[in-house]
Amino acid sequence: MLVPSGKKDATVRPSFPTAPFRLSKERQRSVNKNIILLPDPAVVQIAGVEFAVSASEIIQRLGREQISCSGNKENEDRMTCLVNELFRQRSLYPLYPSSADISYRLSEAIKRCVLSRIPHFIILSSILAPVVKVVSGSVFVNPNVLARGSSGTFAKLNIDLNSIDKKSMVDSADSSVADFCEIHIVRL
Repeated sequence: MLVPSGKKDATVRPSFPTAPFRLSKERQRSVNKNIILLPDPAVVQIAGVEFAVSASEIIQRLGREQISCSGNKENEDRMTCLVNELFRQRSLYPLYPSSADISYRLSEAIKRCVLSRIPHFIILSSILAPVVKVVSGSVFVNPNVLARGSSGTFAKLNIDLNSIDKKSMVDSADSSVADFCEIHIVRL
């Protein structure tokens, strides 16, 4: 999945939500069929597994705006608290007004940021340290930034789709797709 950053990518309009990358017909033929070009943010299902993705730095922004995290701080780390806040508000971008450094299209954002349920994976790219953890049954991944100076990182996910009972994944709070996947943060 390739998701543009409206704030950092020179090939897209600096706004949020951001349209997906556009390729010419010639380029589309040369791109691997496993590569999916998504807008920012996006909620997509692949083989019955739901992914919510965004490159909008929402974790960092939410952390800056947050006054208090939890009365139970010793049992909940900051990242878990921030991701749970997205789930509680059912939005991939719950801040309004948005950050002053980005053009925010409210009507489109309301439609595209909605989380109707907790996804199996929530992938939120941020300059904060790369992390993979299970939060409320969802696998949270911060792959960090693909291009940062002379290096960068990305996430490689391997999901054992043959072992997943799709009905139990939707209906059961006890099972998590985390039990059927392997995730690596790869440094360039």
